[in-house]
Amino acid sequence: MEERQQQESTVSAPRLSLAARRGVQVDRLSSMESKCSIEEDEKYSVILPYLLISRIGDAFLEDVQGTAEMNIGCIIDCSGTSRNTEWKRCCISEGIRVLTVELQDTPSTDLTEAFHLTFEAAEHCRTNGTKCIVACQYGMSRSVSLVLAYLMTHPKMTLLQALEHVRQCRPIASPNHGFMRQLLALEQTLHRKTAPSLDLTKYKEDRFADISTLALSKKTPTFENTPTFIDLFMSIPSPFLQCGASESSQSMFHYR
Repeated sequence: MEERQQQESTVSAPRLSLAARRGVQVDRLSSMESKCSIEEDEKYSVILPYLLISRIGDAFLEDVQGTAEMNIGCIIDCSGTSRNTEWKRCCISEGIRVLTVELQDTPSTDLTEAFHLTFEAAEHCRTNGTKCIVACQYGMSRSVSLVLAYLMTHPKMTLLQALEHVRQCRPIASPNHGFMRQLLALEQTLHRKTAPSLDLTKYKEDRFADISTLALSKKTPTFENTPTFIDLFMSIPSPFLQCGASESSQSMFHYR
């Protein structure tokens, strides 16, 4: 027991010191209807009541029965690591769908299809009263990028607003600059009549910089008649809800 506690403290200490070193603010409450939260052991972060960010390998994910009791309906694994087949089989037996997304945490990795998958999975969980977990190696870049994309389409936030909200929930949130470039492009697609909200040059200099220093403009635009992912992708067949999608070997996504 002592050895396990020592290991857990060893893992969490660097993450806390990293946040403290960068001066990330964690004491602010979200302005959204439901407050985001950081679990005491930092195993996962609740971004929305039905959308969470975590790290693959966390103990609570390995406890499949416990995960099921949390009402988790889907786990999106974008860690790029091979997972235990037995673990996935156990998830399926508990009614949890595991979607494996092959993403590398490099600036050149294309996130377009992964944005689409995350939106559909999160919406499926929301409408069915369950929760969706997006997990990568550290819950810092890949998983955060996919959640930021969702926040820009469903609550219709700007990228800067979405990043601020996620950081309130998970202070280490910091996609690599290539992912942030793609998120800015998505922001412009969704909100074409407004200027980008985040200064990419400043972000590349310090991806952990305070939100106020990353703002490209002090004005916060509002979006009332902008398209959502539902509008943009309504005509695209959804692999998430199709039966037998696991047999597809052509997709970058593996459904189990």
